Amino acid sequence: MAPYWDEIFTQDTERTQTRAEAEATCAIMRETYTALGYQITELPRTDIATRADFVCAQLAI
Repeated sequence: MAPYWDEIFTQDTERTQTRAEAEATCAIMRETYTALGYQITELPRTDIATRADFVCAQLAI
């Protein structure tokens, strides 16, 4: 899961949610997926290359 991250939050023509809406969406998604039995793995809040490496490691590729 890509968590809400205030430091990189931005609004533009594609991302129209407010900060509060983005935070609430993240919380609801986490609650919903957890309630459905999914194990949540959160992306680390770090640079893009490190996040990409994390995803690849999680997928074992």
